[in-house]
Amino acid sequence: MKDISMEAAGIMLTAISDPFPLFTEEAIRQVRAEVFSRKMLEKHQKHSFVYDAWGSPVALGVLSKVAGIHLVPAMDVDVGHVNILKLAFDWYSDNYTFVCVTMLLGCAGMVGSESAIRTGTGEVLKFRGPATGRYIEHQALKAFGGRERTSMGTVLRPKSPFVYDDETTIKPLLPTTHKNTLYYQYAEYRLENLEERVRHQLKVIRQQKKKTHRDFDIAATREFLLERKSVY
Repeated sequence: MKDISMEAAGIMLTAISDPFPLFTEEAIRQVRAEVFSRKMLEKHQKHSFVYDAWGSPVALGVLSKVAGIHLVPAMDVDVGHVNILKLAFDWYSDNYTFVCVTMLLGCAGMVGSESAIRTGTGEVLKFRGPATGRYIEHQALKAFGGRERTSMGTVLRPKSPFVYDDETTIKPLLPTTHKNTLYYQYAEYRLENLEERVRHQLKVIRQQKKKTHRDFDIAATREFLLERKSVY
């Protein structure tokens, strides 16, 4: 993040990575077969192979290693989104802290299709790897060479509830996502994190209580409660 003049943003030092292979060619062929099947296009919005692939320990292990922190899919509703386009996206920021996009076709002979990012100084750079897209304004560039830009992405978040990750926003998802599903999953993950943080703080207070002649830490408790209020 420091190299792109955005060291004050985000929860990680890493801004973007080099591209790397995540799935085998056989897996990609299976994904494409499911995505472009008539039954899938006409009647469904999801498929088990795609869901299982992104949730596999091997895939998550690779992504966590690249990010430098243990990651899990943010919410089921945003696992394995497929984009098929020849046009580029306009400038935007992601709804989640971490995003991984994988190409679903061979890139031999393809020109373009990179992601452009805007640095803290306003400079525009091109990269092909995953990014902490919640904090970096970016744009998917057009692919040339007579081929579509078919990609599949999944959003991720830190597994630990103690890593500050309260930047997720669901407002941009509302027009295109089943609202009940989105609200339930978002509330569940946020409240589970809150529950773990409250349990930890309760454990700290109980441990302090056992120590004789130890005054109650009013300042620390007030800080904890005010922080929870500000983000929830």
